[in-house]
Amino acid sequence: MKFLNIYHFPLYYDIAFQYRDIPLECDFIELMLEKQAKTENRLILDIACGSGMHIVELGRRGYTMHGFDLSPEMIDFSTKKCKEIGLSPLLWVDDMRNFTPRGSYGMAINMLTTFNYLTDNDDIVAHLRRVAEALSPGGIYLIELHHPRDFSDLSASVAQEWMESRGDITVECSFDYQPEATDPITQIRRNKVRFEVTEGEVKKVFEEEQEVRVVLFQEFNLFLEFEGSFELVAANGAFREEQPLDNSEDSWRMILTLRKKL
Repeated sequence: MKFLNIYHFPLYYDIAFQYRDIPLECDFIELMLEKQAKTENRLILDIACGSGMHIVELGRRGYTMHGFDLSPEMIDFSTKKCKEIGLSPLLWVDDMRNFTPRGSYGMAINMLTTFNYLTDNDDIVAHLRRVAEALSPGGIYLIELHHPRDFSDLSASVAQEWMESRGDITVECSFDYQPEATDPITQIRRNKVRFEVTEGEVKKVFEEEQEVRVVLFQEFNLFLEFEGSFELVAANGAFREEQPLDNSEDSWRMILTLRKKL
């Protein structure tokens, strides 16, 4: 599984995505855990945890956190970030297709559309089976995916260009979402991705191609039926319980909450 070169530079990544409302997202995560889980287990696994944004926030709220990422640099960065504020989650390097759990979890989360990096059917099924093995019966799996609208010729659901700064570092980001770049047979879309980093007098440019899998809602339900371990208990279009997954402007992500069958 190939990831973007920016993932080797977790500080730049952390700055680029600091616009995310992590406390709001964690409010939603907590709500789904309390409302949808049918287990008393509250150990949480952050799959593809990146720079540790959700691990830090949920750790501050008192949850014991485990997490892994394919990038060793991300794990080192997250570990140091947590240590600075007195948190000590269990973090390790692993692949979400065949990871080795370090416990039994009441909840797993997969944020920032990382699930869409699973580019073929076998990867998706293998991943779902692995997560099911890691969860307690009645545990839940919350996944944030691209909104299906993003793969059509309709307008994009999220901004394709933005800029974030921290101290003397500025990161300008561009994701070129072009529907015509989607292969209709493999359902793989190739995006042109550019991160331009200015750090003091130094400028660095990361420019490459990203491959993501088109995953549609009805298709995802068929994956669940085929794999057999989960039931879909919520489908939201934003990190708000009152926002369903639909084609409205307020629905900008496909956020699915699965529960492992008892």
